Amino acid sequence: MKAMVLESPKEMSLNTVSDLQPKEGEVLIKNTHAGICGTDTKIYEGKIPANYPVIMGHEIVGEVVGGDTNENIKNGMRVLVDPVFFCGKCFQCKIGNTNLCPFGGLMGRETNGGFAEYCVAKKNYIYPLPTGFDSKVGAAVQVLTTVLHAQNKGGIIKGDTVVILGLGVTGLMHIQLAKAKGAKLVIGVSRNQHKREVALSLGADLVISHGDEAKRTILDATDGVGADAVIECVGPETITLKDILKRLLNLIEKSFEGNQNLKKLIDAKEKSGSVGAYDKSVSQIDGLEMIKTLDADVMIETTASNYKDAEPGMTHIITAMKRKMHVISVNKGPLALAFPSLMELAEFNRVLLRFSGTVGGGTPILDYAKNSLRGEKIISFQGILNGTTNYILTKMENGMSFDEALSDAKNKGYVEADESLDLDGLDAAAKLVILANWIMGMKVTMPDILRTGIRDVNTTDIKNAERNSNSIKLIASCDENLTVSPIEIKSDNPLCVNGTLNAIAFTSEHSGTQTIIGRGAGGIETASSIIRDLIDIRKEISKV
Repeated sequence: MKAMVLESPKEMSLNTVSDLQPKEGEVLIKNTHAGICGTDTKIYEGKIPANYPVIMGHEIVGEVVGGDTNENIKNGMRVLVDPVFFCGKCFQCKIGNTNLCPFGGLMGRETNGGFAEYCVAKKNYIYPLPTGFDSKVGAAVQVLTTVLHAQNKGGIIKGDTVVILGLGVTGLMHIQLAKAKGAKLVIGVSRNQHKREVALSLGADLVISHGDEAKRTILDATDGVGADAVIECVGPETITLKDILKRLLNLIEKSFEGNQNLKKLIDAKEKSGSVGAYDKSVSQIDGLEMIKTLDADVMIETTASNYKDAEPGMTHIITAMKRKMHVISVNKGPLALAFPSLMELAEFNRVLLRFSGTVGGGTPILDYAKNSLRGEKIISFQGILNGTTNYILTKMENGMSFDEALSDAKNKGYVEADESLDLDGLDAAAKLVILANWIMGMKVTMPDILRTGIRDVNTTDIKNAERNSNSIKLIASCDENLTVSPIEIKSDNPLCVNGTLNAIAFTSEHSGTQTIIGRGAGGIETASSIIRDLIDIRKEISKV
């Protein structure tokens, strides 16, 4: 069959590819219509990564022409394809948030889509189009579902005043749906005069341009009350952490009258992957010497964790705090071995020690327990704190042996250079120490943890657990004891997450148990935690 194949960003061609062979539970669809939306353009440009090569297109309408058909799904039936697929097993899927499934994906991005003569879809992912319903319109229904979801989340009801910012396809659908829901006043905002005219023709009560004019007009139209709901549909470009850092660096460079050193530094990082390439003519500078000689407000410690003596991170942190520097650490070693002493040293020197990246990375586990649950007494907690072991155990559930799962995890770069840190539970134990000290007010270190790794878990253990509707997970627990060990938990337990996800459940005296789930380690995640700590330090010192 013929298909438009995206080989790499901005490299698309019309190719002849192999005919599709639907499996059990799947149907073959002859594509008749496929929409092109902003997501498609970003995939094409490489702003949204994809599994190259891939056939693009996710807004798909077509006719069933084969596969696993029955009396309800017949050949010739016109159908709309739901392009968002999900695992059905993770925590988000279990609570109905299938659109947030971390193991899901999108046709036209992770799997082949509708820019081809045919596509394959699971039977429970297709919906018959009513007789007389225009197939061209059907391709836009997928967009309408996102609009409906947004308005349901926003709680828009009859009698509301609704402002729509941006009058593209999504914004125009919001106008029509808001009117259909009985909104009293629907106001469209756009710089584009033509779009404003279209919005009026589709039911908008009022259309205005942007800026101060929009503010004044909305207040006048609502007798100074303002809108009940504002829906943003402008669709800004995706902004990555790298983009933010670039902008910050540009501002810093301007403040230093055009100093190009910072630009040179980030260019070296982008091209080589390491700031070590900044200037090869300069010999390596000892980190400790820099801490002793440089006049800085904050020291960020990112050396590798070492659970034997915590060096060189321990010396870096102690030296910096003695020099009255605030410290941000993503190095778990010093905190795991000497948390109480380091906190006392920070207090003595009147500096701040922050370490949100040591547990959860980009997921604010420490902040959540310390701040969001303030006023509550947390009496216990347990969770999955190591994404690598969770990935291995998940793969074993899917049929791999321990050795095969370990090899797969290594190939994907999930395993520490010293694999014992993951497999023997050292990483999870270190995080448990930090949590117990920071949240529970304990004064414990690594030797206080009863620790068992996953090396002895085998496929028989996995199968026995499955027969009881359980899964084996490496659980770090703070209850009567501090333990890290592989245990069976119910498959419907919110903690039973798959892949590299972390999850932790806090049980408090009055609020019961609350679970937070998210990604743990990773370069971007760690960077975001550092920025979070920098903002926190800036906020704290501004109070003085």
